Order: sequence, then C-alpha cells, then structure tokens
Amino acid sequence: MFTEFQYNGFCRKNLMSYGGKPGYSSPMYKSKYIKMKRFFYLAVLTLITQLTQLHAQTPGSPGKDSGTAGRIPAPNSAGKSDQRGPWQLNGSLNPGITLREPRFVIGADLQLERYVSSDLALTLSAGYTHITNKTGTINYTFPDAAPVSIKYNTDRNMIPLKLGIKVFPAEKIYLHGAGGIAIDINGNSSFVWSATAGIKLGSRYDLGLKYENYTDFSWSNQLSVRLGYRIF
Repeated sequence: MFTEFQYNGFCRKNLMSYGGKPGYSSPMYKSKYIKMKRFFYLAVLTLITQLTQLHAQTPGSPGKDSGTAGRIPAPNSAGKSDQRGPWQLNGSLNPGITLREPRFVIGADLQLERYVSSDLALTLSAGYTHITNKTGTINYTFPDAAPVSIKYNTDRNMIPLKLGIKVFPAEKIYLHGAGGIAIDINGNSSFVWSATAGIKLGSRYDLGLKYENYTDFSWSNQLSVRLGYRIF
C-alpha cells in the first residue's frame, strides 16, 4: 500500500533528484507541441505582414508628426478628436508558450496608459499568468520502508506588476517595454521584463507579439500573442 503526498508548485530539481522529470516525450505531448509551434509561427508571420503593410501605407517619415500616431490625434473634419484624452485603459488576453520546455500559457492583464505626447506613453499594468504543466504520480519503493506515492502538479500561477514605456515609431505601430515584479501565488517572486511589438486595429483593438522574461524562473520565459482591447 502506497503512502500518498500532494505536491503543488514547480520544483524541477527536486523531482529530478527523486527519479527524473516526467515524460515529456509522449506522442500526445509532442503532437500538442507541434500544433502550438505551427500556431505561433503563423501568428508571427501574420504580425510581420501587417506591420510591413502598415509601414508601407504610413505617410511621411516615422519621426514626423504625420497623423494619429499615438493617443492624441489631430481633430477631424468635424472638429472632434477620434480618440479621448491622455488617459487610456486597455485589457488584453495573452495566449502563448514557454520557450525552454514548451508549455501552454494563458494570461490576461489591465494596462493603464498616460500619454505625454502623441507618440509616447507611460504604462502601469497588473495581470495574471497561468503556465500549464504536467500532473501525475511518482511511485517509490524502499528496502526497509513502506512504498511512497508522490502526486505532483507543476502548474505555475503568476501575478506580474510592471511599469513601462510605449512608443509609436509610425502611425498605428507601437513598441512597448516594461519591467517589474512577478509574484508567484505559492509565495516566490522574480523580476520580470517584457518587450512587445504590435499594431492598432481601428480605435479599440490591437494585436501584438510579446516576449516575457522571468530572471528567477527562466523556464517560464515565454512568447505570447497580445489580443488587446481599449476599455476607455
């Protein structure tokens, strides 16, 4: 009869010292990994194509004030601006994969933006990121003791809090860099930074590609698609 222990949180070194990491080489896992790779290659290709098309259609040089580059555009023919004042609140859904041992990632965040010019904003964001991983049971037998069964769940749940800068090098094209702290709900924390490139789709939607790096949880470094929506 096995004695059972519950194991929550990620502790790869401990699992390896007790008998190696779980089997990531299963056919089902490989199939999911291949599908995720194809999805993100397609997303990257689509984003690059959109950025190229928008850049080609942008009048004037990126360094000039050639339109509604950022948050405070010139008035339209009716004498009204197409967007509101210098404050903006955005929400986003961020599906992705980790880069070291690919696992599915799903995240969401709220981002407050304060525009100091038509093409420059300061940002404050708070979010939630769930990194799915393997769950299962490892059984151990000992010569002079009862067998032990350890149940593990290596999912990671993070709360990133970041400050950043967002710039518009061309109309509707933005670059965003941010850094801060990521709090693991199990009690650990890490410095986190991210870099995003994206495009604005109309007045409310945007699409971007984001890289996020956790200095103390390098296995969690991830690439994700940002699906953004302007709340106000």
